[in-house]
Amino acid sequence: MRYLRVLVLFLVAACASACVSSGGRPSPEPSEGEFSIRLLAEGIRADLLASTDLSSVVLEDEPTVSVSDMVGYGVQSHSIELTADAADRIRELVVPTVGLPFAVCVGNEPVYLGAFWSQLSSQSFDGVVIEIPLLCGQIIHLTLGYPGSSAFTGEDPRSDPKVLRSLEHSGMLR
Repeated sequence: MRYLRVLVLFLVAACASACVSSGGRPSPEPSEGEFSIRLLAEGIRADLLASTDLSSVVLEDEPTVSVSDMVGYGVQSHSIELTADAADRIRELVVPTVGLPFAVCVGNEPVYLGAFWSQLSSQSFDGVVIEIPLLCGQIIHLTLGYPGSSAFTGEDPRSDPKVLRSLEHSGMLR
């Protein structure tokens, strides 16, 4: 009986330690991976993203936005509330008026492509867009098309099941 108590206490301590080391959030399944937004390592132009093969995309090593940068993800609005540091980092991105391509990833796998877009741009874009906010704020939106949804003609990739499962598993869905 004493050994059983010791075993139970050990298991409780191990579970508590794992929870604390993960920031209180469950980690995604290893086979699934964690949600992130990564810049593309190669010079693919935003206007060519629709014809780009996802399997050929080379990603930057470090994510631009990871789960640790997020407070939550609005599943209906496809909005991401960022930490203050992450919001500052996004505002500091140098985004040309022709866009800065990114990939939404689960683990190291790109699920869909999009582009950061400057609100100063007069060029339209047929894809997923994150407009770089000019003022303060900690929420970014994954929207369809720039300057508005009328510029978007494809299928909406933002509710991809892999992405939503990863966000749900990391406790980010709102």
